[in-house]
Amino acid sequence: MPSENSIYTHAAEREMSYISRGLDLDILRDHNQIILEIYNNLFSVFRKRSKYRLPANLIPLIIFIYFRLRNLVITKSQLLLASHTTNADFNDFIMQLQNYLTRRDIR
Repeated sequence: MPSENSIYTHAAEREMSYISRGLDLDILRDHNQIILEIYNNLFSVFRKRSKYRLPANLIPLIIFIYFRLRNLVITKSQLLLASHTTNADFNDFIMQLQNYLTRRDIR
C-alpha cells in the first residue's frame, strides 16, 4: 500500500503537468523537480486536512513564489487560469505567508 506522502507526490506531479500545459511554458518543465522537492518539504509542515496541503492548492503557490524569487516571468492571472486554485485561496495564502515572515523577522 502506497504511503500518504507518495499519493500526494503523485498528485503534485499531475498538478504540475496540468499547470504546465495551461501555461504552455517550457521553462516550467525545467524546474519541475525542484518544485516537487519544495512541495515534499512543505507537505509535512501543514496540518492534515489543511487546504494548502492539497497539491491543487499548494503547487500553484509554490510555482508562483519560486518563479518570482528567480526573476522568471509569470503573472498571478496566468497561474490562476492554468491551475485549480482560486483567487481567494491564493490571496489568503500570500497573506498568511506575509504574516509568518513578519513574525519570523521580529524574533
